[in-house]
Amino acid sequence: MIKAEFEALIGRSLTERDYNDIEMVYTWHPAIKNTMGKDQMVLLYNNFGMSVIKAMIPIAKKMAMLDRERRKLESRMQLIQQREERLAEGDTRLEVAIDKINAHYMKSNTAEEFEEKMNELNLDPDLRRIARAVVER
Repeated sequence: MIKAEFEALIGRSLTERDYNDIEMVYTWHPAIKNTMGKDQMVLLYNNFGMSVIKAMIPIAKKMAMLDRERRKLESRMQLIQQREERLAEGDTRLEVAIDKINAHYMKSNTAEEFEEKMNELNLDPDLRRIARAVVER
């Protein structure tokens, strides 16, 4: 939902700050349903104003935080699955790359030093990308 759309639904204009609060609750609060969310937000705004919406923000922020955490874990699980699949096929190149990159990572004192060591490694770019993601998590 965009600001102009919501303003048309409520029949008045909003400040950017108020709209950002509305958008946060609309997007993340678990009480707002995907199929009826706009109608629910209009009802909340028209009947109770911004005070109720603002009171819903802490839960909406927590939900957004939990979503970010879940996405990170899902990404991590995908990396683990890729590693398992490669090992199941007898391909150990990724694990060797992870060990090499981890050794360089642990020995480096700065990000620049790590980058220099990374550039010295002769690795397939795809292996390098995946291995680096594993090491830097």
